[in-house]
Amino acid sequence: MTNQTSAQNEIENIIWKAYDILRGEIEPSEYKNIILTIVFLKYISDVKKDFDENPKIYKTAENIISIPQGCSFNELCEKAEQPYFGDVVNRALAEIENANGDKLRGVLSITDFNISRTNSRELTKRLGYIFRLFANSNFDFRSSVSSEMIAGDIFSLLIDKFAQQEGFRGGEGYTPQYLLPLLVNLLEPIDGKSLYDPAVGTGGMLIAANQFVKEQSQNNKGLSLFGQDNNTNSVSTSTINLLMHQIFDAKIYLGNTISNPKNMKGGKIQKFDYILSSPPLSLRIDEAEIRELEEREPHRFPFGFPGRIADYLFLQHIYSSLNENGKAVVVVSGRVLFVSGGEGEIRKKFIESDSIEAVISLGPGLLTNTSIPIYLLIINKFKPVERKGKILLINASEEYERVGRRGSILTSENQNKIIEAYKNFKSIKAFAKLMDLSAIQGNEYNLMPARYLDLFSIDDFLGGKVTWESFEKIAEINRSVSSTNQGGGSENTPIIKVSNLSNRQINIEDLDKVQAPTDSTRVIYTQTGDILFSHIGGNKAVLIDENMNGVLVSNNISVIRLKPDYSHLKQYIVEFLRSDKGYNLFSKYFVGAAAPVLRLSDLRSVKIPIPETSVTQLISSIHQVETELLHRIEKAQGLRTKLFNITDADVVQKQLDELGTETKILSSSLIQADSLDYQVRNFYPYPLAFAYRTLSAIHDPIQKYPEQLRVAENLLVFLATVGLTIAQLDDGLKNQSDITSVMIRKSFGGGISPGDWRSLAQFSGKSIRAQRRYALGNSFAALWFKGSGSKETEFTSNTQKLVELKNDYKHDRGPKTPYDFAMKSEEIQIIIDFCYAQLAFLVKYPIRLVQSMDVEYLSNKAILETLVYEGDHPGLRREQVHHPKPLTKDILYLEVDRDFWAPLYPHISVQYCQSCKMRETYFVDRWDGGSNKAVLKSFERGHTHESDTDAKQVTANLERWINSNLNG
Repeated sequence: MTNQTSAQNEIENIIWKAYDILRGEIEPSEYKNIILTIVFLKYISDVKKDFDENPKIYKTAENIISIPQGCSFNELCEKAEQPYFGDVVNRALAEIENANGDKLRGVLSITDFNISRTNSRELTKRLGYIFRLFANSNFDFRSSVSSEMIAGDIFSLLIDKFAQQEGFRGGEGYTPQYLLPLLVNLLEPIDGKSLYDPAVGTGGMLIAANQFVKEQSQNNKGLSLFGQDNNTNSVSTSTINLLMHQIFDAKIYLGNTISNPKNMKGGKIQKFDYILSSPPLSLRIDEAEIRELEEREPHRFPFGFPGRIADYLFLQHIYSSLNENGKAVVVVSGRVLFVSGGEGEIRKKFIESDSIEAVISLGPGLLTNTSIPIYLLIINKFKPVERKGKILLINASEEYERVGRRGSILTSENQNKIIEAYKNFKSIKAFAKLMDLSAIQGNEYNLMPARYLDLFSIDDFLGGKVTWESFEKIAEINRSVSSTNQGGGSENTPIIKVSNLSNRQINIEDLDKVQAPTDSTRVIYTQTGDILFSHIGGNKAVLIDENMNGVLVSNNISVIRLKPDYSHLKQYIVEFLRSDKGYNLFSKYFVGAAAPVLRLSDLRSVKIPIPETSVTQLISSIHQVETELLHRIEKAQGLRTKLFNITDADVVQKQLDELGTETKILSSSLIQADSLDYQVRNFYPYPLAFAYRTLSAIHDPIQKYPEQLRVAENLLVFLATVGLTIAQLDDGLKNQSDITSVMIRKSFGGGISPGDWRSLAQFSGKSIRAQRRYALGNSFAALWFKGSGSKETEFTSNTQKLVELKNDYKHDRGPKTPYDFAMKSEEIQIIIDFCYAQLAFLVKYPIRLVQSMDVEYLSNKAILETLVYEGDHPGLRREQVHHPKPLTKDILYLEVDRDFWAPLYPHISVQYCQSCKMRETYFVDRWDGGSNKAVLKSFERGHTHESDTDAKQVTANLERWINSNLNG
């Protein structure tokens, strides 16, 4: 870790402590402004102090913020105990503003440190504590102490963090830091030019573009930056952000960009070389304001005026603010690309101006405060000759990674793929299409990339293991026309509306009631198994169960009634319709003025993927889990209802205690479900889970470290056993040169090492990858290798590290002092946890010990009484299983596939342990093939077993296994 990284981490940790101090006491928008302003005050105070002490390291005094006497951060810290400290800070910030003229006018005073609350004394105390916290010697922005870049990097990180915290309460979609490199690389600004952002927000786009230019050459001076925003907080934050990034000459204005643009010179709009912006999506604007603009500034909106949505006002303002060689990259919503009516006419003229160079569709959840998919519109008034009359449409809607429940990110790989496609400006199968303007004209001037590109092909979706059928082949699809009686009848008929489809389950008590329809021939009532799908918006769907049978369906809902041969697909169809894939598939057919609409004919004709049975079964299992979670949510809501219904004073404490207990149990169960420890101890294979459990009971690192090494060895043994078991299926090891009988015998002679176990496991993965027959095998192979190439995974390197730690300890190169043991114990636990987490797929493939068996009359199918080797408790769960054929008793089997079990024996056997007088699970630790003598070691406690009878039986069967499955 570099000194700069260490210093930045120190400062970040201090800021997060301040964040925790205020969180919960005041709203995120309030503590955001407080913390950002204090950080800025600390920054300008440190820089001023550094300049006063070391003026030679600064090129000029012009950019040093003036701080009046008594207003610096350190001077305010001395007053932190005063009862009205918030007022003291407010006055100091006002004086700093006044001392610096236009540079800081309105930037600091917007934040009120004297927040009016009933507990204002407590908040004042916390405010003082934050000032003292920031006075930490490790929190230092002086150039002589830390890099100039630290201040800007930390401020950007803070802005990202606060945007995430505000979530949907934050209003407009925030463009996160990771997305900015994509936008800037598409814009490709040149040094010395001008850049404008008419919806500047936090200033991140201006900063990113300026950094891009400076990184091209050390001699580059940067861009002339301009910005405007209608939000005072945004203007304040962006100004501070720019200053902390060492950008002192940017011009940021407050005002409504549409009605009162500040980029005016002599009554004419100022022109820029570049524009980079993410204007508010689908912002509503007053019609009277639009009419006024039409009369006053028709020249600024050359393609016409829309209705009440400002999207095309912003786009035309951007277009008019570009000079004759200008270029812009703008974030827009999907409606801009397909909307009809007046806005469709504006788009038509925009396209015919031949200034749109490219449209890029991105995935959902990329903006912090909205989950809708976004698009990039690239406007270029000076297209190269070869690009004239053409528009490149790029479909990058699948290029993202999910993070959290709603969010997504674009990785560097995702971004590079988009950038290269744009620069090459050529068609790429299922990703980019170069379109002539005439072709777009023939498609109603629709600019949705999905209209012209197949977003996923038959070869790719679910690995190609699907068939594609038109919707009307597998289902009857109709729409209800629910004209209700407007007379004086009673409103007692429940009706399902589009708004009800947002939830996965519908409760009849929550439905609106209407009068019964006058014409029942045109309406539809639900039947059990119906799928209701909103053809407005395109991704709301719900499955009707027996409780919702016979309910009236409103307009704007398509009723999908699967044909009998396809009824098993109902849950899958619902999930597909709600998915990003489903949305992308249907988006190519969107029409409409206000919102995307699917025509009934398009919905019927669209082809959808029909998967294998295993996929539909998995979807059903996931649905069962979701249903259980919903029941838990209902239970939690019920607890709250009970709480507010307590009225009996005599039993109030008893009821509160009971509710407290129920809440604790429910909370603990939900929290534990996400923890690795809980998952391992309840669902992992017993040989892995039992030993893992023992670690939590050991607290002394000197005692714990050897046990961690034993758990690591168990892990490698188990991996090798599972790998060999899968690899030998279908004679898969007979042509494998890495695993031979000579190698196996040599490894066991004298005692097999952890390194040998690991090699066997990885070689097995290599062999399995070539077979690609079983899902379990594919998951096992993916542990070791990335994709289809030879590049090894992080799991592979971590298992090698376990081998090295084990060997170091065995050969006296391990830890010596208590401190060494503590460090090594922490290190190996991180590796063990990482490796265990990668093995979660094993919970789908149970291991069972067959205890007894019966055979069904005539069918010859076996009824097996088994112990399920799952979880960490030796009191294993009993399970009766029907199996296609009889199996040998007292042997462990791994369920490789449905109705197909593979024996783990003789690699793992179950023996009676003479030491602990219990049944334990053993692996072969040492074997001399010549004498048939063996040492068996238990997974549970590391006990060794050398019974002649047991050893001879295991080794004799190991000999047979080797001769049957291996060459050489």
